[in-house]
Amino acid sequence: MRLINMKPDTRSDEMGIRANNSISKFIEYYIEPERRFDYAVMIDGPWGSGKTHLVKEFVKNSTVNSLYITLNGVSSTDQIDAEIYRQLHPILSGKGMRILGAVSRAVAKGAFKMDFSDGNSATLNASLTEIDISKELSNPGKRLLVFDDLERCKIPVGEALGYINSFVEHDGLKVIILGNEAEIKDDGDMTYRQIKEKLVGQTLKVSSPAGEAFEVFAELVRHPPTRGFLKRHKENVLALHRQGGRGNLRTLKHAMWDFEKIGSLLETRHWNKQASVLKIMNVAMVCTMEARAGVLDADVLNSLIDNAVARAMRLQAKKPKNRADEIDDRYPQINFSDTLLTAQMLGSTLLEGQINGPGLVAVLDASADYAAPGDSPLWKQASALFFADDETSERVTHELEEAFASHQFTLRGEILHVAGIRLWLAKIGMIPKEIDEVVDECKAYIDHVGRAAQLETSLDRPNEHGGRNIYGGYMMVQSNTPEWLSIAAHYDEVELTVAKEKYGSIARDLLEVLPTDPDEFLFDLAVNGVRRARYSEHPVLMSIPAKEFATVIFEASPEIQARAFATLQNRHAGRSIPSLLPERLWIAEVKNELEKLIVAAKPMTRYRLNQLIEEHLDPLFAD
Repeated sequence: MRLINMKPDTRSDEMGIRANNSISKFIEYYIEPERRFDYAVMIDGPWGSGKTHLVKEFVKNSTVNSLYITLNGVSSTDQIDAEIYRQLHPILSGKGMRILGAVSRAVAKGAFKMDFSDGNSATLNASLTEIDISKELSNPGKRLLVFDDLERCKIPVGEALGYINSFVEHDGLKVIILGNEAEIKDDGDMTYRQIKEKLVGQTLKVSSPAGEAFEVFAELVRHPPTRGFLKRHKENVLALHRQGGRGNLRTLKHAMWDFEKIGSLLETRHWNKQASVLKIMNVAMVCTMEARAGVLDADVLNSLIDNAVARAMRLQAKKPKNRADEIDDRYPQINFSDTLLTAQMLGSTLLEGQINGPGLVAVLDASADYAAPGDSPLWKQASALFFADDETSERVTHELEEAFASHQFTLRGEILHVAGIRLWLAKIGMIPKEIDEVVDECKAYIDHVGRAAQLETSLDRPNEHGGRNIYGGYMMVQSNTPEWLSIAAHYDEVELTVAKEKYGSIARDLLEVLPTDPDEFLFDLAVNGVRRARYSEHPVLMSIPAKEFATVIFEASPEIQARAFATLQNRHAGRSIPSLLPERLWIAEVKNELEKLIVAAKPMTRYRLNQLIEEHLDPLFAD
């Protein structure tokens, strides 16, 4: 593993703090009432560098009267007028009211319109002295205007700066502009630099002293164990931020908060292993920083976590680096194959915001760091051999081959994990077999377990999440190779054969439960919001002769009849599932058999069943 200096860059931090102190001193000098300036001050820095925080902290500790206006998303100067007016007269910004148009220094012109939430408009006479903005701004020496997010303003930069210039040139006000000059585009015939020269007399570059910000952000962490851990590992946190924070202090703050999401779920026994928690913190912060930078998404995360083997083989083949490789290179101190939390759990927690405390604890407890000796599955031990010594590699490989020979794996995820691992071990010479031989052996293994009726099918397992090549939260080794895909396809074929052999008994059980528990009948057959429908994609019902099924429905109570028809419609309507198409033909046969029985039925039963057929079954054959 590559080495990296984990000590904080205190020299850089000290320089940044001194630079920001200098900015504060200049602002203090600039806003002194007795000093007259005919220019605005620009504070430049990237998004998240602390510009806004610096100025707001200064204003909070100062006696200057200030107005803070964000230009983010503003598309007209009227909106700025309205915001200035709102801050000067908050009573006019109450619920149900919006200030429209120019309500700034031109209020004295006579009147302005007010738009009420009920759609009615009214005119408010400007003779009210308490709303005279000109009067409010009559003492420029004691008033500071702060315009933030210049680069995110939708007004053309020339128009925006011209508007701001009127406060400086005509009203003599002190103005500070915050923005990221690197993102400001030229406007029309004049470049931003030309426009800026006419207005801005001093540009100050803000620095991002992460060490100072860390202390502030740490106090915002409410969970005491997480806060204490972050403080004890400040050097690690700042090293990660230097590598991936891109100078953005907001990213540092959110990375610490995201680790708190996980930290608040940990139990004492987890915190007792500090080195293990450090692994969790490292990967959590990396995920947050890279996601906020637009580099990491769910696919990249799956490729990054526990996929060192695939990355190593891809690089060995001299294939171009992908985003997961670049992230791996950016953080050389992190072993992304030993993060304790799976890609699936990290993605749901940090990218999707889904907090599953018991699930996260279960994943941790199954990891090598927290599992009891011998509890880690053999396939998981084998998938981690990339970082094992030779003795461990040989022992685990021998145990894996013995378990394979005795057909100990019956779950789809385990079998396909083992298939990928065996392909990899054969390629690197850990098992003396040709690749084609491994493929044939894996397919023969699947056939054997299938004949023994021990093969797991989709009837037995929950719905898959995160992709067919992920199991237990881990991506399967070699799952992008033709050899592995061939084995997986063979599993699907055998699985379907095994499943079909179970359709008859399943259908009989469903038919038996229908008269007494129609909800179970529905929940097992049709997609619903209560629980997984185990047979929603399996044509199990057609195992029952159409005439027999029609007779059961005909003899059932009216309520059961209605539920049965509704279940058939919900199961098929609006769904184009190839595996269910044969069952739709079976439904047509059931309909024909019912119509034969209806002929001899009494009036109410005949009417009800005809209505149910028309409402629930006929639409299935409308096309």
